[in-house]
Amino acid sequence: MTLANFHQFRCVWNSATESDHDYYITMKDINYIAKVLQQKNIQLHPKDEISIKLWLSDLEQKGAKTFCKDKLDQPPPRLRLARDLFILVIQTKFQSDTFRRLGGSIACIDATHNTTYYSGLQLTTIMVQDHWGHGKQIHYVSRFLIDLRSDRCSGCLDAVIQDTFTYFLNLVRVWNLAVRPTYFMTDCDQAQILAVETVFPQTHMLLCRWHVLHAIQSHFQTDQFPELWIQIKKLVWTSDVHGFGVIWDKIWTDPAYPQSFVSYFKTRWIPNVHMWSAVTRKYWTIYEESDTNMLLEK
Repeated sequence: MTLANFHQFRCVWNSATESDHDYYITMKDINYIAKVLQQKNIQLHPKDEISIKLWLSDLEQKGAKTFCKDKLDQPPPRLRLARDLFILVIQTKFQSDTFRRLGGSIACIDATHNTTYYSGLQLTTIMVQDHWGHGKQIHYVSRFLIDLRSDRCSGCLDAVIQDTFTYFLNLVRVWNLAVRPTYFMTDCDQAQILAVETVFPQTHMLLCRWHVLHAIQSHFQTDQFPELWIQIKKLVWTSDVHGFGVIWDKIWTDPAYPQSFVSYFKTRWIPNVHMWSAVTRKYWTIYEESDTNMLLEK
């Protein structure tokens, strides 16, 4: 239920008397009518594949850059895209202008699940920050992953996902030749990281600290080791080099902490400390500050 629908419901209901049919209207009725009216503007053809083509044609006439490959299309020559892959990339004129103005500092890439009508369709968004820290969408890429899992081994699927991200980012680069982000922030998705490093080798990779802490938290029981959890959060958030060293020394030398976790942390997170530690972001300007890639939800 949207606020607009609720306002319409109240207007109709307040203007009716008990002898009027409108007096017995419900929010369910309003939402149904709104859905039917909205559907006419969203689904331009009963068949989705035709509706998508019509949408893209309309967007291109308005200055948008688009790319679409359905599951029956052959992949572009000399590219490692899977043949049965569906991929849709859109950059509107507003998004292009926004990227040109704001994309030179930090860009964030985030894949979001369960945000569309279709099961298994993953929406990936590239965002940039405005001068108030708010997210601005500049790109979309969608992929049907559910159909790729059935006939591919895990390693092959990982390669398909990485190739898809790489192709997507190559489009971003070609469509925006004057823009080279200084930083690219992502979560702990290895396919995204490898794709960014391939397409934008001069860009510094950063990890979203929320995702880092979430991943770390899943490797030990925080309720049984609350002091360790406090130290880990301090380690991630401190911007003081000396303080970082003191906290890490305590974590890896304290026998009260599980050594299996210490070994995991030393192997998984210390080698790429430059991607997540606040120490490396100490001298950022206010326009560069960001601790999460989830600007779409922010």
